[in-house]
This record gives sequence, structure tokens and C-alpha cells, in this order.
Amino acid sequence: MCGIIGSFSKNKIIELSNINSTRGNKTFSLSVLNVDCEILRCVKVIGNFSESVFNDIDNLHNQELYYILHIQSPTKVTNITTQTIHPAIYDDNYLWHNGMIIERNMNVIKERYEYESDWDTGLILKMVTDSFDNLTEIEGSFGCLLLKNNNLSIFRNNIIPMYFDDDLNISSAEFENSTKIHSNTVYGIDLKNKRLNHLKEFKNVHNPYKF
Repeated sequence: MCGIIGSFSKNKIIELSNINSTRGNKTFSLSVLNVDCEILRCVKVIGNFSESVFNDIDNLHNQELYYILHIQSPTKVTNITTQTIHPAIYDDNYLWHNGMIIERNMNVIKERYEYESDWDTGLILKMVTDSFDNLTEIEGSFGCLLLKNNNLSIFRNNIIPMYFDDDLNISSAEFENSTKIHSNTVYGIDLKNKRLNHLKEFKNVHNPYKF
């Protein structure tokens, strides 16, 4: 289980981390972006989230910043290392993921995309780097933030919830004045104007909880 949190505010990140605290306590990462969607810093830590991590990025305060916090309790990885702490990186693109591809499907699409690792987050990143249409192949659950070519986007299927508000606070758990992001839809996140822009819809009908 994982939690994805985004905000312009450090205090809001801390507040939302408490709301999402049951979603992960084994590892976390804090990524810092400017409004041009350039990653300025990414700190990955084995252990529970601590707000003291902000001490490492105080020298970035001269510009408007957007923070992405990912908290994680891995469902498949037993040997936890920093290599499987989000975001996954492929061809200078980044993906933060909450969810899981089920094993029988993972084995099929790993072969199709010539992907050797068992980390489903990295596989999803490789798939969407090519096309969002590839999401139709996934049998499982996913809610994701994607940073591709300095464009930030958000999408989920109908199993994983994700919420946002008018200030572009984002959370895997519902919070005050938040709205659930529509499933099977990709939204571009416009940090400069603080809004979501509808980009495209995709099909994903696989539900691993139906046998």
C-alpha cells in the first residue's frame, strides 16, 4: 500500500501525511519541483516519514515550489532498498504509483515490454512513456503521478482513489474540501495556474478482485 501527496505548502504536506499515515511507513520520498515541472531535489529514505526532511531543502526557498511526498509499505518487495523507493525513473521520466499489478498479468506484460524487474511501478512507467493507451493492458490497480518531458500529469483506474482541491493539494486519502479525480482519465497538472487540464481518457476494465 502507498500514499501519494502533493502540495505547494509544507504544512499541508505534513497534514496530509497524517491523513495518509496508514498507507505506508516503510519508506518515503520527498520530491521538490518548480512551477516549470523541473525536479530540483528528490530525497529517498528507508523509514517512516519525518517532517525533518524539509531541513534538507530549505536552501530552495527563493522560488515557488511544489512538493510530492510518496509513502510506501511495499506489497511485493521484501528486500527494501532505495532502488524501489518512488519515483521510478526511465528515460528521465518519473512515476509515483499507488497500487499493484497482479502476478499473472505482470508476467505477461513484462515479456511484452522486455522488462526484467519485478517492480510494477517501473513497468507502468515504461508503458506510459510510450502511450497512455497501454494502460488498458494492466490488470490490477493504479493511481499515479507522471512527470514526462517536464509535464506533470495524474491518472487512476476505478479501483484506486485520488483526491484534489482548488489549491492543487493532492492526496490518496480524502481530505476536507477535496474532490475525487475521475477514473480512467489523464489530467495535466498546471502548476503555474494551479489547475487540472483534461488531456485524454483511456480504457482499463480489468478488475483483479473478480475471478
